[in-house]
Amino acid sequence: MDGRTAEELIAKCIAPVKAAHWRKVGPKPQEQTATSDSHAPNGRSDGSGGQGKSRGEGAPGGKGGRQSKKQWKQIREEQRQADLCLNFVHSQCTYGDRCKFNHDIAGYVQARRLELPGECPFSALPQCPYGITCRWATHHKSPDELTRKGSGEDGSIPEAPVALPLQASVGEPLNTLPKDVQIALRRDQYDFSRADATVPSGAKTSALPASDAKMHPVKLYDVKRAEAAVSGQNGLADLDMDVPLRPVEKKTVDFRGKLYLAPLTTVGNLPYRVVCKHLGADITCGEMALGTNLLQAQASEWALLKRHPCEDVFGIQVCGGYSDMLTRMAQLVEENLDVSFVDVNMGCPIDIICNRSAGSALLLKPNRIKQIARSMSSVLSCPLTLKMRKGYSDNHDVVHTFVSDLPSCGVSALTLHGRTRAQRYSRLADWEYIKQCTEAAPGLQIIGNGDIFSYTDYEQHMADAPQLATTMLARGALIKPWLFTEIKERRHWDISAGERLDILKDFCSAGLQHWGSDNKGVETTRRFLLEFLSFLHRYIPAGVLDVIPQKLHWRPPTFYGRNDLETLFGSAESADWVRISEMLLGPVPDTFHFTPKHKSNAYKGGGSEAGMAFEGDAGEENG
Repeated sequence: MDGRTAEELIAKCIAPVKAAHWRKVGPKPQEQTATSDSHAPNGRSDGSGGQGKSRGEGAPGGKGGRQSKKQWKQIREEQRQADLCLNFVHSQCTYGDRCKFNHDIAGYVQARRLELPGECPFSALPQCPYGITCRWATHHKSPDELTRKGSGEDGSIPEAPVALPLQASVGEPLNTLPKDVQIALRRDQYDFSRADATVPSGAKTSALPASDAKMHPVKLYDVKRAEAAVSGQNGLADLDMDVPLRPVEKKTVDFRGKLYLAPLTTVGNLPYRVVCKHLGADITCGEMALGTNLLQAQASEWALLKRHPCEDVFGIQVCGGYSDMLTRMAQLVEENLDVSFVDVNMGCPIDIICNRSAGSALLLKPNRIKQIARSMSSVLSCPLTLKMRKGYSDNHDVVHTFVSDLPSCGVSALTLHGRTRAQRYSRLADWEYIKQCTEAAPGLQIIGNGDIFSYTDYEQHMADAPQLATTMLARGALIKPWLFTEIKERRHWDISAGERLDILKDFCSAGLQHWGSDNKGVETTRRFLLEFLSFLHRYIPAGVLDVIPQKLHWRPPTFYGRNDLETLFGSAESADWVRISEMLLGPVPDTFHFTPKHKSNAYKGGGSEAGMAFEGDAGEENG
């Protein structure tokens, strides 16, 4: 292993892989395959995959740049027109010849892709809601009339894909937006008088909706002035007005001792949360949703609030910078959704959020934080929680200066990430500071967050800060979602490649039930599976390491697993992730294209602690 000891590798933040499994950087050997001889070692034999693309190095025809984007847009439009109209399948299409989707049953059946093995994900229902468009149409126990007419045109089942397990039950997700509420919001006719009455008349408000709001980058001068105000060095402060809490009975959520899955952008979707629930997560939270987009009834934003029936303790996370907008959003949630708690993200480090005076930018305005908490809590019957980083700039921690005031503002719990906004994910999380805040606010449930990757990490942090309620698991649960099981069973699980494949099967099964079993649903499931794999590949099996447990900041070198499948799971090549998806969801379309959203298969250079962060990690967890 390059002659270096495990201690020397760890000092360089390199994972100490056993010498027998070390692999030199270079072309993969020809004998290393994971499925069949028809696949090249680095991906598909036809050149698919490779740095985020699956069919060639750019767009169709191998061209890149602006032209490729136009070509991809044209291809997507052609695919949309080829998709069979679901309303027509259910005899409900009212557009007739004017419909933009396909009504040609015979042509669709002749051109449709091969069916997948196993049973339909909706076999527990009397009839599949996707009918003839389902990728398991001929396996339906009660096929619809259109399926019976076209059954002779089906292709054979491919040998490579494996059958997926069926979910125990097929339940409708909770928290869908009622149509009448959607119409009222879009027409600006929803009655928000209750929320508006709680916002102080002198409070700074959001004058424009998100689509029209101007972004104002936070300048260094403004940051210094605000931080000086927080420290009490001058008289600058936001307007601080008390808003009396309504005398309503508040529901409670006891976070103490429970395992809390963090809200995670893109990858923290409903199927992923279902997988984590099955692996031991106690509390789940939806992906961050922008409050202004929710008030505008944007369907894509409301989709982030959906809740699976198995999520018994479930919260939603919202983001915004002004009390009037967030209080209106709180009233909307109170009157239309079923949630255990509402969390406000005041730690998101992304520029586009901070430039709207939201996310981490609120750390510069602690009195506005209190104002938001008072107003939102006054219209919510469920607990209000906040998520923050310890400060905005390096060497200027601020949360300890106001954390003791939060309970009186109606805050039930605070999740504290032990890094500043400027640090993003560089350097280790500061758990000493988290402990300091727990001691400053003994009446507040404080949840620690940062760098937990094993049950020993969890137990060490809980022992060091006895007043800590629990910890939030974020990147650690992305890389190994069985972390919840490890913590509850107090063991380092040397999980096999077959067991990891079973987890992916469960994800795909839940994904098909959530996004659909037709072509669009299968490819949506594939896309999010690939995003999931862009984190899963960072895991190094315990049996391959010289020192356990693996640490989150260790950079995994290229290594051989104990079998071909384990080697494939450890690959950082997106083409190999596509191969794994084909094992579960069948071959990708000829026009398939994938680029990881968070670019999490890359690392920053250097072996020091300051360079340990994964590139793109700032977006995977909302703060």
